[in-house]
Amino acid sequence: MKILPQRILHIVLWTFIFLYPFLFDYADISDKNTVLRIFLLTFFQIVLFYFNSLVLIPKFLAPKKILIYLIIVILIISLITGFSLIVEYFSNPDYHKSGWKYYHFLYNTILLSLLVWGLSSGLKITAEWFRNERMKREMENQKITAELLNLKSQINPHFLFNSLNSIYSLSNKNPDKRSSQAIVKLSDMMRYMLYESSENTVALEKEIEYLNNYIELQRLRLKEGIPVVFNISGEINDKVIAPLLLIPFVENAFKHGISYQNDSFITIELKVGDDFLNFKTTNSISADVIEKEKSSGIGLENVRRRLEVLYPNRHKLEIVKSDSIFSIELQIQLKND
Repeated sequence: MKILPQRILHIVLWTFIFLYPFLFDYADISDKNTVLRIFLLTFFQIVLFYFNSLVLIPKFLAPKKILIYLIIVILIISLITGFSLIVEYFSNPDYHKSGWKYYHFLYNTILLSLLVWGLSSGLKITAEWFRNERMKREMENQKITAELLNLKSQINPHFLFNSLNSIYSLSNKNPDKRSSQAIVKLSDMMRYMLYESSENTVALEKEIEYLNNYIELQRLRLKEGIPVVFNISGEINDKVIAPLLLIPFVENAFKHGISYQNDSFITIELKVGDDFLNFKTTNSISADVIEKEKSSGIGLENVRRRLEVLYPNRHKLEIVKSDSIFSIELQIQLKND
């Protein structure tokens, strides 16, 4: 709905520029050659405007290839000037009788092209600046929202109670070093969530360590025989990722994929390449968790929005649900640390 008024504005603007010579009696609209000449000259300027805005600036000026950009702009303006002279020559045969008219026309054509190029560049750069500022504000707001959500959904009394209760039960049944190791894992998780995750990005190894600690703590409360698999492949060193981005998928799998009455399983796969990350969770679905699944979309919607802000055009999220299996697969283009 926001694009349509802009398109209409552009159409009105170019229509006015085309009709301007006729509206102010600078040209005779009844002369077909004049109409064709002005149409072609206007068309050349339209090409310059949008080619510069949509192709040249994003491809050359944005990556700071300024010299290449300027050379291409000069070539395009030269071509437009040449074509315009040809059109003017054949549509106005009298022009060849007066050399100063050609110089005057040449000057006006170059000046108009420079004005169109300047307007196109100015509007594009201004629009990009506003877009970047808006994205920065959204990222700041998303960061605050994500922190609040994590404090509410992960560092909450329910999670802490279950973890501590599992550790307490473990120490009563089998008072060995496993209970102290579980306490260390919980402490590491708390430290990561409260301190390290405050950065915009964290080392991928830290995020994986956090996932491992979460999975190990969850295993404490599961009955024996429920398979929980976490497979990692690829080189994870020197990679960074937005903090706490993957945990909602794992948390969702444990929250809605474990049944104590029916067979259930959780499989988590992480594959890392030179510039990509593929993360997939697959869990069973049983009748006793269907009701709980109806309220499971809030966390996933939040992480979906975070992905749109933090990894625009650099991620793909697929959610597949069948009668017995729920699967989430995330692909992200990574940046090296």
